[in-house]
Amino acid sequence: MEEVRVITFGTRQVFHMDTKKKWKVRVVGGRILKTGIAVFLTALICRLFGMLEAFAVITAIVTLEPTAAASIRKGVQRLPASIIGAALAMGFTYFFDISPLTYTLSALSTIYICTRLKLTDGTLVATLTAVAMIPVSEGHLFYSFLERVGTTTIGLSVSTLVNFIILPPHFSHLIAARNERLFKEVAEVFRIRMQAFLYEDADIKTGEQQYKKLEKEMERSIQLSYYQKDELRYHRRSSKEKRFFTFEQRQLHILERIIYHLHQLFTMKPNADTFTPREEGLVKEAVQSIAFILADPDHRIPEEHWDVIEKIDDQFWQKRESASHPAAISHHHRFSDDVILLFTILYINDELEELEHLHLHETDNQEK
Repeated sequence: MEEVRVITFGTRQVFHMDTKKKWKVRVVGGRILKTGIAVFLTALICRLFGMLEAFAVITAIVTLEPTAAASIRKGVQRLPASIIGAALAMGFTYFFDISPLTYTLSALSTIYICTRLKLTDGTLVATLTAVAMIPVSEGHLFYSFLERVGTTTIGLSVSTLVNFIILPPHFSHLIAARNERLFKEVAEVFRIRMQAFLYEDADIKTGEQQYKKLEKEMERSIQLSYYQKDELRYHRRSSKEKRFFTFEQRQLHILERIIYHLHQLFTMKPNADTFTPREEGLVKEAVQSIAFILADPDHRIPEEHWDVIEKIDDQFWQKRESASHPAAISHHHRFSDDVILLFTILYINDELEELEHLHLHETDNQEK
């Protein structure tokens, strides 16, 4: 649920979006459902062949990745790694019987060899296979080795096929929803942080906390973008779906660049005396205008915004010109705090231009 509040600033009114979370209860998610199907099929196949189900089921659970591409890529490493782990476990069991030394040597040797062979994605499954099969190894150790390799192969194969065929994930719409939310959060963080350089009683701590949260959310969105790119290699999508993903990915890149420059603001010490009274009014207007455009789903730039940016641009170059003629003081900075803040405003404005152009281009494509 979103509540729109009108903030009056001087003679201008801007809108501020308050986002409240809606709690939605989902009984079963896609990945949980796929895990259940993989476990059931794995156990069923093992039962039909008279094999011990536990090893195969554990493998199926551990190896179910967020994407089919990841399952295939990591499965290529996990199978040979599991064979190595099983062979080592049976070898140490033969020499030392079932003892603490057998568990230790099996685990350490499996980890070491898998690391040396660059089978890092298969190390966990291989180590679990090695230590878990030691206490249940009965009779001929070679037959136990073959059975464990067989159950591990079944678990790997079933989880990969289930992940590939059943409910293939669609991350594009999830990324789109996150992008819309992140733009509003970026607007809020930018507005709050700039207040620290404009007001003496600004809430500095809240802005820092929101920025850290914003960075984590951005990392998650980038990860989802990588997942979707992986999925496009194995699942055919229509040209419309591909174009939609490209559009959201470009928005994500713009968000990433803006957040990168916001970081600069959090490395500076807040000071309410950074600007002169005249500059302060101009900066306040620019900050509110930028925040409003960022929070707008269409990211349209109104005409009056350009007037403000032109004044900010003039102010920036005036300060840079004066900074190029250093005064007779011992410490001279070509990039003082006020210059950096003005540059940040201008940089974010450049990103807004690209964002507006991106949306207009996408609107034209949809109308064709």
